Amino acid sequence: MAAGTSPATRGSGSGLALMGGLRQNVLLALLLLAWFWAPNLDTPLDQRGAARQQPSVTTYLTDSRSQAYNEAGQLVEILAAERIAYRDADNISELSQPRYYAHDGDDRSWSLVAQRGTLRHATEILSLRQDILLTNDQSGGTLATRALTLNLRSKTATSMVPVTFTQANNQVTADGMRADLTTQVIHLEPNVESLYVPPGQ
Repeated sequence: MAAGTSPATRGSGSGLALMGGLRQNVLLALLLLAWFWAPNLDTPLDQRGAARQQPSVTTYLTDSRSQAYNEAGQLVEILAAERIAYRDADNISELSQPRYYAHDGDDRSWSLVAQRGTLRHATEILSLRQDILLTNDQSGGTLATRALTLNLRSKTATSMVPVTFTQANNQVTADGMRADLTTQVIHLEPNVESLYVPPGQ
């Protein structure tokens, strides 16, 4: 894909800005908020056992933004969301309007937006749903779909539902795809169809 540049701050999330591992930062912030909001220190000892049997209280963050840097101090990831709801019982966060940005340190970056997402902290898997748009910031190519799974460790994305890839006047559709955000290689399969739309039409 063609090379280019893109701001490292795609998305407008603001508020929480954390350093270090991206997923660990989100989890740490949620756990700290859960402690300060509901430490339960005034509950009699004989009542705490019953309280622990109740479903974990969900912790919320709004306008959240977490950043991760490599050992050289270069920005490699941004994860932002309008709202995050963390469930301690299963170590999962539900995200509203998540935005993800990945940079490999070689002027190659991707941006990803969706309406909803689920982050599994233990496996670092981000499952996105509804109005998903994956953009190669250098070439301007976009991939649209309604469900996509992003592995934050391997920087790979997969979709098992129809996808539409658009670049310039070319449009390609398929029933699924696999993408490596580091090598910038996208595999579309199966049932791939290509359409060229002349300028002005």
